[in-house]
Amino acid sequence: MKWYPLPLFNRYSRILQLIFNNIPKLLHIIAKEKIDIIHNHEIRRGLVSKVPAILKDVPNVTTIAGGTLPDILPARDEKLIVFSRELQEGFINKSGWNGNNIYVVANRIDTERFRPGKANSDLAEKLGICGKYRNVLVMSRFEYHGGKVEALLNILRAIPNIYDEIPDLKVSIAGHGSQQRLIETEVSKINRQMQKGVIKLVGTIHEPEGLFPIFDLAFGMGRTALESMSCGIPTLIIGSRGFGGVVCREQVDEIAYCNFSGRNAKENTDEKEVANTVIKILKNSETARELSAFSRQYILENYDIKDGASKVEKIYEKVMDSSPNRTSWQKTTDLMRWIYGIIVIYPYLLVRKTRRVFQLH
Repeated sequence: MKWYPLPLFNRYSRILQLIFNNIPKLLHIIAKEKIDIIHNHEIRRGLVSKVPAILKDVPNVTTIAGGTLPDILPARDEKLIVFSRELQEGFINKSGWNGNNIYVVANRIDTERFRPGKANSDLAEKLGICGKYRNVLVMSRFEYHGGKVEALLNILRAIPNIYDEIPDLKVSIAGHGSQQRLIETEVSKINRQMQKGVIKLVGTIHEPEGLFPIFDLAFGMGRTALESMSCGIPTLIIGSRGFGGVVCREQVDEIAYCNFSGRNAKENTDEKEVANTVIKILKNSETARELSAFSRQYILENYDIKDGASKVEKIYEKVMDSSPNRTSWQKTTDLMRWIYGIIVIYPYLLVRKTRRVFQLH
């Protein structure tokens, strides 16, 4: 595999510069490497690669990792890969997308890297995490986007109630973001309230697979939830309404529908319900073992990276088989639509800060 360091998107103030600087480079790469397919990860990166794709008549595939419909949609003739049925159905039902052009390939986990095992004692010691306590991990970005901060605050406020029942409790908060100060303030406030240093901010964990085994329970969202599940940790979902539920046989289909984002929660969940759920798991070793075994097996059966790679390869084959050669007139029309989207529609929406979904091409 060859890697070409080529920035494809930064801010709109630089997008035109990036486009005109990188189009010749991409054309060179396509010709040199005899590229058959361009696979864009996120739509904005495709803003730059679209022109070379048109000129060289190379089909595009775009992966969209988010869970809700994006502001900018790619051309309707492109094949899309999404992480959840929620987004697939959103494209089909709300945007009139052809269901034959959109595939679900869920987020994938390296199950050999993230697996049950012995904790990295050096890393645990460095972060001040001791195995003799009942350890709970909360992993989240400290951002308002997607309700992450509200959900995190709800969990933090549940900790005093959990501590009343689990006196050997220790909670590690891993993450970072623009609301770091807010989270730090809330952690200090709750620790003072309990007169104990129960909650500890540990920053960003770059090798979480070495730390997961030391925890008895984890809160996560999206990929962090999947990684903790792969390590056999009972996992609870952080949601935009505070709590997305426990990953268990009864709830997993509903949780997975929204890519483990917590958007499945229909009502706000108060901190007492969160506390009761955690207490039930931590006090019942049999329940914890069942959740652990189920989580690991579910990831092996549905999210293993090897299976995901095979699915993407099959999509590539379908794209190659169904990709027609465009005429010069069709290429010209596609380029004009792209130019109109870049110069007129795209900046207008950014300036107005609207959330209206539109067709770029």
